Amino acid sequence: MRSRLWLRKLAGLTGRTIRSVTGPSSPRSVHGGGYRAGDPSILRPGRWGWPGGDGKTTSDHSRGSSRATLSSYFGGGIITNSEGTVGEPAIFGKPARWMDYSGPVAVGMGPSRHAVTEGITYFDHPSNPRHPVNWHVREDGWMGAAFCLNEGHTIEPGQSLTLRYLLHTHAGAYEAAKAEAVFKAFGERPGFRIRKPEKDEKHRQYEVERLLSP
Repeated sequence: MRSRLWLRKLAGLTGRTIRSVTGPSSPRSVHGGGYRAGDPSILRPGRWGWPGGDGKTTSDHSRGSSRATLSSYFGGGIITNSEGTVGEPAIFGKPARWMDYSGPVAVGMGPSRHAVTEGITYFDHPSNPRHPVNWHVREDGWMGAAFCLNEGHTIEPGQSLTLRYLLHTHAGAYEAAKAEAVFKAFGERPGFRIRKPEKDEKHRQYEVERLLSP
């Protein structure tokens, strides 16, 4: 049976849709206000934050944690930023070019099931305003680039804001030199544009195209 599920309560956001799931699902609340849907995964969307009294939001981004064992609290994971700093207490709220979460992940089935080390590195593009961004991270397994952590941002009518991030998955433990190379390549790549299709481009709502130059 396929179902459509809307979860509406998280961190005081009553009445705002925070996640939609289409497909077989059996969600339940987990630590940190996340939700499980048949797999130990957490995904929180990018169009909400935690407004403060001054109108700031601590988080206005997509952020996620793939496996509980990857976190430093529930598993054997390690969170490291681009400056080589390790752990939530030392990293939370600090600026960095990227953030990495690496740790053990179970693979295989039955007797062949075993743990391997994998990770994900989250890059802030050097062209982004406020680069290097401040980071909102937790020891329970998630991390996010918090563009408005310390200061709000107003987009006036007719203006726009473009923010570019890269999620890079890797096998093995975190390696700073490899992350540096990925960051350099990311900084040199042009971005994308989204446009409405032409009249002869049928059955399409939008087109996503790589720009010709950075």
